[in-house]
Amino acid sequence: MQAVWQEKELSPHLGTALYGVDIRAQRTPAFARQLKQLLARRGVVVLKDQQLEPQDQLDFTRLLGQPILNFPHEFTWLGMREIAILSNILVDGKPIGNRAVGRNWHTDFTFKEFPAAYTMLYGIEVPNEGGGTGFARLQKAYEELSLSEREMLRGRNATYSYAKLQERIRGGRPATHIVSEPDVTHPLMRVHPETGEAGLFINHNDLLQIEGFSEDESLAFADRILASACSDDAIIEHRWEPNDLVIWDNRVVLHIGLPYDMEKERRLLHRTMVQGERPIAML
Repeated sequence: MQAVWQEKELSPHLGTALYGVDIRAQRTPAFARQLKQLLARRGVVVLKDQQLEPQDQLDFTRLLGQPILNFPHEFTWLGMREIAILSNILVDGKPIGNRAVGRNWHTDFTFKEFPAAYTMLYGIEVPNEGGGTGFARLQKAYEELSLSEREMLRGRNATYSYAKLQERIRGGRPATHIVSEPDVTHPLMRVHPETGEAGLFINHNDLLQIEGFSEDESLAFADRILASACSDDAIIEHRWEPNDLVIWDNRVVLHIGLPYDMEKERRLLHRTMVQGERPIAML
């Protein structure tokens, strides 16, 4: 990155914070290329001290690619489905945003034919204690597989279901209202389009089944992979400050929303996502 701002690595293996960058003044293809390269290498980039209106965030999202329309769409900024509101705040007794999302390790929108490449969260109000976002490299789990396991997984696909995701969120109750998102199939081992690096691509909550595995075996395998990637010594936690913009590459990292006291603390974040490519299978 250019020398007009400062960089700080958040850990030896993951995450970089940038200081002195105003993204409103960095809407150029050259900056987008630099940022994508940094995300591919470091997984997570934290841009400190931003002063963003919702349109600013959406414009910057478009710099990186095509914004994704959020699901569900009831908690969006003034009906703009590209901007999701994540919040525990109530106005006249009604929630203004999605109160509790992402409370387990995952990657975004695996249930889409073109999953999210990048996710952006902008912190407007953040808790004084708790409520951080954790990150882990999925590549770590790939590196810990034996050669025979890699060969066994090569060429296999996994099927993901938005309806199944909603059932699990709803505690097993059927999500009969979900009709617009058909099940999708993605390779278990994919290649990152920026680096050519091979790695795993797997999620849990929306996982229906892995080819050649039963449903129970599929979920058990996903649990094992996520546990391997997310061991305590390998994760980082972003502790939010107001006006942080956090961007991550879903092809590199898993993430999790960490708990906080939702009765005492206030939290308001805006989320946008960039559509990625159809996952490229490792040959």
